[in-house]
Amino acid sequence: MGCQIGLTDGIVAYTGHGVQRTPAADAEAALALAPGSAGEALLAEVRRVVAASDTVEADWSEAVDGSLYPVFAERMLLLEPALDERALHALSWRWAYLQTF
Repeated sequence: MGCQIGLTDGIVAYTGHGVQRTPAADAEAALALAPGSAGEALLAEVRRVVAASDTVEADWSEAVDGSLYPVFAERMLLLEPALDERALHALSWRWAYLQTF
């Protein structure tokens, strides 16, 4: 469980969710969460999960109440079942931005 909390924090820091106006790829923010090789391992895992999120496909015709978040979250959980709500929201925010712009 502690590892998953670290991953969530890493994803949120890396994407800048809740801090930045637009999604980022802030390796330094993720690295700052853990010292030395632990930070490098965290960053590698964050990048792996972010890359997996880039493979999610959804169309506006699938939106639920005008939102693609439920569709994204369901599909992302098929790829990474251990992700929590905070991680899913950060990844979805980044994904939606990249789909739009």
